[in-house]
Amino acid sequence: MRYLPFKHFVAGMAVFVAGCVGALAQTPSLSGIGRAPTPEELAVLDKGAGPSGKDLPSGKGTAKQGAGIYAIKCAMCHGQNGEGITGAPSSQTFFKAARLGGGNATPKWQSGPRDPNAPPEIISGSFYFAFPTTIWNAIAVYMPQFRAGSLTPDEVYSLTAYVLFKNNLIKEEDVMDRETLPKVRLPNRDAFVPNRIEDLQDWDKRGCRLPYGVCP
Repeated sequence: MRYLPFKHFVAGMAVFVAGCVGALAQTPSLSGIGRAPTPEELAVLDKGAGPSGKDLPSGKGTAKQGAGIYAIKCAMCHGQNGEGITGAPSSQTFFKAARLGGGNATPKWQSGPRDPNAPPEIISGSFYFAFPTTIWNAIAVYMPQFRAGSLTPDEVYSLTAYVLFKNNLIKEEDVMDRETLPKVRLPNRDAFVPNRIEDLQDWDKRGCRLPYGVCP
């Protein structure tokens, strides 16, 4: 077997680097593309809240109120009952979004195998998220499609309640607001690290990791 002499390798690398530098030098500079975001657009990104819920706005809503809002603003992508839409050719729609309902309020590690042909589960089924405020953030900042951030706080609370109800986590008439929403405990809460990083080694605060066999 013959090997490339080191001096030839160095020479080849030099040619390669020189070519890259030359290509970068010829890359045209771009200007006049895009624009600065408006204060209103930036305000949409400031709607999120942490697990404690202290940054949640005033407002309230129930799952019963959220059902009507969901039918108008969400069902076209997430399905009539939150079953999700795959966007497959046979579905007769180009919309595609995750399943939101039908969960059984069990932790992710206890949910068992899922159908690979089913819509992806972001929230439901095994209920992946650890905190209900994560659902609030997703709805308030990113929904609905093509009009992200246009929902009022009451609408977001109502839709969040609707998703929780569709996954058997709250009752249809339970009112979700800045006080009650953070108190809803999601089934997968103990599969995540604690709120405070200093509690990471405290099993009582961190929770049990059944899939990895590290329960105390």
